[in-house]
Amino acid sequence: MPYRCIPAHKFDQPRSPISGKKAFIAGVADDQGFGWAIAKCLAEAGASVSLGVWVPALNIFETSLRRGKFDESRKLSNGSLMEFEKIYPMDAVFDTLEDVPEDVRVVWLPVVLELGVCMVDTLYG
Repeated sequence: MPYRCIPAHKFDQPRSPISGKKAFIAGVADDQGFGWAIAKCLAEAGASVSLGVWVPALNIFETSLRRGKFDESRKLSNGSLMEFEKIYPMDAVFDTLEDVPEDVRVVWLPVVLELGVCMVDTLYG
């Protein structure tokens, strides 16, 4: 395993500081990349994880997940399997919120608000 996660029960607090928080990780297409590793570490720490999967890879990802292809790498330290709250189709084609067409914005804005996602242009713009 190329990364190391801290399970929620290993924190010196009654619960992990991430426990119960919602996490959204974009760019997961399989169980081999940084996105998967980040998702697994957040799940180990008790976060509820949602994914944004590149649209052309979404069907393959969901089929592989459903067929159990990722089950071994979904295993958490407590023996349970990492679950995903939601899996969203996602493609990063816009640089700022103002560039997003209205029909796309009305679909994604509630997701952004629900998950508390900070837009990149808010951080760097």
